[in-house]
Amino acid sequence: MAGARQKDPSLLTNKRGGRGRGMTVLARPDAFIAPAPPSDLGPAGKAVWESFWRSEVSAAVDIEADREDLEDWARCVDERARFRAAIKKQPLIEGSHGQLKRNPLAIDVKDLSERIQKYSDRFGMNPMARWRLQFTVSEAGKSANDLLKLLSEDVPEVIDLDGDL
Repeated sequence: MAGARQKDPSLLTNKRGGRGRGMTVLARPDAFIAPAPPSDLGPAGKAVWESFWRSEVSAAVDIEADREDLEDWARCVDERARFRAAIKKQPLIEGSHGQLKRNPLAIDVKDLSERIQKYSDRFGMNPMARWRLQFTVSEAGKSANDLLKLLSEDVPEVIDLDGDL
């Protein structure tokens, strides 16, 4: 029957725990050194590369296995920024018959944006992707890093609460 619910909503819920366990990673130590960006990246590509490696989600990435995809993502971001700058300078170009038409780089920007979005979803670079991956950073890893940071700081041996010393 059209428009009528065929199954009871309670039958649609997965009561066995969903797809599996979420992805939990330990927080990176403060001493972590991010891999160097590819040498052919411009300013926009280098900025997103460095931003990604400062984020918590980068702890889930295996640089050996994922480096090629991450480099392609950064190159796409860089190329899109260059194309956008060119479009901003010249949004309309002259066609073969002298008519004005939209800069064809706009199509490339759209294609690059789609590729960037796919990489963002794959690597958990946006809130919805992290939710789909059930990505969490272990509090144990955060606490261990905080404890190591406290231990490495110079802490006075005696704290005078009464002011007698």
